[in-house]
Amino acid sequence: KFSDDPDAWVDELQDLEFAVDGRHRFLKIHQDGYDIVVSTPRIADVSSGPNIITIIVGLGLAFLMIGYAAVNWLFKPIRAIRNGAAHIGQGNFNHRIRNIRHDQLGDLATAINQLAGDVEHMLDAKRALLLGISHELRTPLSRMRLVLEFVENDEDREALKPEIAEMEKIVVSLLEAERLSTRHVSLSRSRVKFEELLTDLIADFFSRETERIRVAVLPRELEANIDEARIVLMLKNLIANALRYIPETGGKIDISARADGNDLVLQVRDNGPGMSSDQAQHIGEPFYRGDPSRTRDTGGTGLGLYLASLVATAHGGLLRLANPGENGACFECRIPLEVNA
Repeated sequence: KFSDDPDAWVDELQDLEFAVDGRHRFLKIHQDGYDIVVSTPRIADVSSGPNIITIIVGLGLAFLMIGYAAVNWLFKPIRAIRNGAAHIGQGNFNHRIRNIRHDQLGDLATAINQLAGDVEHMLDAKRALLLGISHELRTPLSRMRLVLEFVENDEDREALKPEIAEMEKIVVSLLEAERLSTRHVSLSRSRVKFEELLTDLIADFFSRETERIRVAVLPRELEANIDEARIVLMLKNLIANALRYIPETGGKIDISARADGNDLVLQVRDNGPGMSSDQAQHIGEPFYRGDPSRTRDTGGTGLGLYLASLVATAHGGLLRLANPGENGACFECRIPLEVNA
């Protein structure tokens, strides 16, 4: 029973003692010769060892980090193999996958490197063969041209001249293609004004076709740092290819040169039959003609676009068909206006 005296609780506190030890708070009561001790929280509720939840969380994080490191170590070669395969797929057959491990992924990387080496050796052998044949053909062709001058029959002589000239053209094209397809192409670059270049090109090689060829240069003072002789060769081949396919009546060729940001964009567009998407995929392949039934008189040798593509690549650019599957072919060459030092 509680006392009605407001000061009675002070007398009661004289028999109480308070203490604190760590997480525990103690209350000691003296009652009838006995000491009663009350603890909060209970001593049994406090673990004498480390917190089990902390241990579980720590182990979980440790296993997670170990698993991440193991997965990263496992898949690291896959990224290297993927990047290496991408380089090789772009035609960089001298690229090799490095840091190969001694496991199944390492065996795969070794096989890809060997495949790239085999393809590179095959292409080198092919180029060496073409170069050797081209060099060896120049001498007999020169002799044939000399002997041809002594042929008495004018009809036979005039019939053979274009054939010899065509063979010489093929030899020259193959030699130029070999020079351009080397890993380190030496270009004679200079500042060139394109309005003058295109005007001289039409006057020198296509003076009889001026009514069918239109030229546009934007801006008119457009200049670029290029190998003028090689760019003229590329444009000459593209224009000659277009003239081969446009109709005799109403045939038109539009040549344009313009700046697009840091790039020079050259286009040769005609109103001929055009090329299909499948044919466009073979642009740049030597001796390829879209129609196998075409002869040299109607379809060329298949080296013109090949050389044009090599010239664009040597300048750090690309030659492509801008409108596959449409009427009229539009060949677009995009190369840098300037060369980074």
